[in-house]
Amino acid sequence: MNKFELKQSINSWRVKANDALAEYQISRDRLRIELLGFNIKIGKVAGTYYIRSLSPEGIERAKNDVGHAFNIDAMLALPSYSPMNVFAALRIYGRKRLEIKRKLSEIKKPVVQLREELKVLCKAAKELAKKDTSEMASLLVRSSMDYWEQFNDIVDSPYPGDDEDFMPQIDAVFYGGNTIKRDELLQVITLDKSLRYWDGSPKKAFAELYAQIPETIDYKAFVDLIFIEKIEHDRDSYLMNTLMTHFFKTQDQYKQETGKDMIDTFGILEEITGKPVQTYTAELDEFGDVIGVVPNKPNLKVVPNES
Repeated sequence: MNKFELKQSINSWRVKANDALAEYQISRDRLRIELLGFNIKIGKVAGTYYIRSLSPEGIERAKNDVGHAFNIDAMLALPSYSPMNVFAALRIYGRKRLEIKRKLSEIKKPVVQLREELKVLCKAAKELAKKDTSEMASLLVRSSMDYWEQFNDIVDSPYPGDDEDFMPQIDAVFYGGNTIKRDELLQVITLDKSLRYWDGSPKKAFAELYAQIPETIDYKAFVDLIFIEKIEHDRDSYLMNTLMTHFFKTQDQYKQETGKDMIDTFGILEEITGKPVQTYTAELDEFGDVIGVVPNKPNLKVVPNES
């Protein structure tokens, strides 16, 4: 492709991209507003339960702190409110959030395809500039790379509320040592009654698992049931999703604050195997493509001679 053909291709791409981005941003922003709306609804339900669980002194403090944002008197005036309202909100609105995120993924596909087309043009411009030292060839590199950066800023901008951490809402249920009943929890989750895991390994029979679930569930028992026993069905595991989102956000926050991994995965493997684990670092170009793989130095340890 010569520089005139490349210029025409870049111009044609720009026309397509402008139209696609305009449509994408309108649809994306509409869906983002819906997503945030569901987040707010979950927060209000959990906030109502939390407020109603406070002492009279705690309620007065809450009125002073957040009374400008929430109608606390209206929350208190409700005839009844149980912790199951919180789980029901997480379940109902969580499903709606998943549907919104699926739609966001779908509308993003055309612009991702356009980004791949632009990558080809950028690389073609760079190759051309190696052989053609004209001002036009240089301009094609600059313009195509400018489009690349601008396009990525729009396409890769995070969705506000996309990875919202709803663990505080669950914490509100167990605030102050509160507990829930076994049969209450089982009413707001989809149970997994299959006999085997996805890999074929056997599961506990549900009757056996049910007998092991305490009638009164505190916070620790709740986490064990959801995270360890995995009593939810794989295809409707909103509580497991909540726990995992919280775990990954906590992990990311720890690394940002300390510069270290919260869990040293390779270190654990080395402890298990007793051998250094070979790891690699991928070298990426400006387009995010892997252009090389460099082996890292193994983490060798001095082992004392016990003989």
